[in-house]
Amino acid sequence: MASYSLAGYTPPAGVDSRQKVKEYQTRLGVAADGIWGPKTQAAYEASTAGGRNDWSTPASIYRGYYDQALSIYAPPTIQAYTPPRAEIEKDVEASLRPATDQAIASRRARGEANMAELDADAASRGMGASTYVTSVKGREMANTERDVALLESNYAASLSERVASYLQYYANLDLQAQMQNAQLAYTAQNAAASLAAQWYAAYQSANAASSAASAPKRRSNGSAAEDDAYFSMTPAEYRGFVLRMSEADRRLLYSSGSELWKECRDELYGVLGAAGYAALEVEANPKKQSRRGSGIWTAEKY
Repeated sequence: MASYSLAGYTPPAGVDSRQKVKEYQTRLGVAADGIWGPKTQAAYEASTAGGRNDWSTPASIYRGYYDQALSIYAPPTIQAYTPPRAEIEKDVEASLRPATDQAIASRRARGEANMAELDADAASRGMGASTYVTSVKGREMANTERDVALLESNYAASLSERVASYLQYYANLDLQAQMQNAQLAYTAQNAAASLAAQWYAAYQSANAASSAASAPKRRSNGSAAEDDAYFSMTPAEYRGFVLRMSEADRRLLYSSGSELWKECRDELYGVLGAAGYAALEVEANPKKQSRRGSGIWTAEKY
């Protein structure tokens, strides 16, 4: 049992580490624990159901190779964390509010000190609670509240500006992550497509070789009544096959220049050898034996 799979469960080709299993599990939507087990297997089988990877058509075969290759090359997704606006505002308030509160406290203290000085000055002059003193103190109180309101307004503006700046910053981070993910995915898809094409080409070559090895060699005797497929025949079976041919077909076998009859002659020569080929040629054409002369008569060759 591999360190990344349970006994009886085997990940797809190329998924050969805990990290790759985690990445595959993330795409399947199951817990990414890095162990290929029953839940991951079930999710994988569900994702390939419906004929997508049924390996019954060229398209599904290639798609199966592509999915396996993509599981090898697919990178982990980059995620940019964007905190909620309330959290950002809380952080900004924590940095701005103390200074603002201090400035407001200082302004109120200065206003109270100014009014205390007015009262003391009025008392020393014997003015007491005169209308003038009351008016001056009223103006001081109004100025203090106006300055406090200005400080609050500046604080609110700074808070909004900084929150907006942070939101834009996080939005840019998220956009960069999306662009990076898209680029990584594009690179992975190209690599997977290239590898899948190599696997598919190898599959086609192996399939073609297997088909060629298992396909019977077909040879025709030229007669529609006796046309049949022969393969892996013994020399005696080849001899019997030729002797059963009609006289017209035997004449074509040894004299025709067509590709079909040339292939037949090549096959006979390769199976019977030179002596066996010549002997069969004489046996198949008894009327030509008188033309042997000092040696065995041979029909027109290739």
